[in-house]
Amino acid sequence: MKIYPLRISIDSKGNVLEVELNNGERWKVKGECLRCGKCCERGVCQSYDHEVLNGKVVAKCSAQWGKPWQCKIFPTNPYDEKERPEGCGYNWEKI
Repeated sequence: MKIYPLRISIDSKGNVLEVELNNGERWKVKGECLRCGKCCERGVCQSYDHEVLNGKVVAKCSAQWGKPWQCKIFPTNPYDEKERPEGCGYNWEKI
C-alpha cells in the first residue's frame, strides 16, 4: 500500500507542522530549513537562486510574492526519503 498524507496542518505562514497519513499515523515536522537549496534544485523551480551569506553559498527564493506553495508545504511524507534530500534540516517525530 502506498502511504501518502491525508491531512496537513500548517501554521499561519503556510509551513507544515504535522501530517496525518492514510495508514492512521501522525507525524510532526521538526527542524528548520538550512537553505541548502537541494530541494529547489531537484524540482523545476523558477524562483531558485543563491547568494553568499557569511562566506557560505545559501539558497535564495526569488519569488516576488513569497515562497511558492509547493515550497511552503515541504516536507509532507516521512516515508518518502526521496522527497527530503541528504543533509536537509527537517526531521520527523511520530506522534
